[in-house]
Amino acid sequence: MSISRGISRRWKSVQLYQRHAWRFRDKLAFVILGIARCGDFSSGGFISRFAKPLLPLLRLRPKNLNGYAVLVDAADPSHIDIFDEIVLDGVYDFSSIPFEPDCIVDCGGHIGIFSVCAAARYPSIPIHIYEPSPANTRILEQTMRAVESPVFIHQEAVSDHAGEATFYLANSCGGSLVSAVASGRTSILVKVIDFVAALSRLNSERLLLKMDIEGEEEQLVPLLLPILPAHCAIFFETHSGDVGWSALFKEMTDCGFRVSLIRDRGKYKDAFAIRTRVLD
Repeated sequence: MSISRGISRRWKSVQLYQRHAWRFRDKLAFVILGIARCGDFSSGGFISRFAKPLLPLLRLRPKNLNGYAVLVDAADPSHIDIFDEIVLDGVYDFSSIPFEPDCIVDCGGHIGIFSVCAAARYPSIPIHIYEPSPANTRILEQTMRAVESPVFIHQEAVSDHAGEATFYLANSCGGSLVSAVASGRTSILVKVIDFVAALSRLNSERLLLKMDIEGEEEQLVPLLLPILPAHCAIFFETHSGDVGWSALFKEMTDCGFRVSLIRDRGKYKDAFAIRTRVLD
């Protein structure tokens, strides 16, 4: 790439991001994010070698979070990808939910971006976050300190049993309990929780549930269906192509959910399911 094209690409990226800043004083962090989006801090090149060790977590306050901030490591491309998907692209569309939840549960909380968005949309509603990765949990805890909603962070993986299990690390997005993805990955031992029992104890009547647990959804969601409340909204993904998507789609629709596909990425499907009735 020529120098002029590289400068032009960086300038466009910076312009895109800085438009999303909450206040003028927030723009610098977005400018750095725009530069980082072009790969400077993760490429291994001159800028990356010298800037990356000095770069703190960016405190980003986007316009659509009503003053709340999220923490993003600009040297980590997966952090930026998730920020883009959730904050800029709005992959989780809360306007599709026709009721106000009494409880929000975030499975696969990562660094807390979904939960902050939920807190901005539904102030004061309790949020339970499940995230087994120690590195992610450290950032998650910092991020959620400023949130006014009651927040409960569980450094656990959700599963169909309680105890400990092998967690296969991927990039900073986390990892998976699914052994089929284990090839070449580092693994750690993590605490797992019987999520069916945990969700039952919350006794929610109007639940907002997000499940981004890297393939475990297809085993766990069918176990949850009998105990989910009448008013329930679920953001989830599947990892086994059309076969896995079709099977889970049928099970959920058979239980009264309307299920819609948000994004089709071949093997991976992002979806939204809603079940409700007219509230008194």
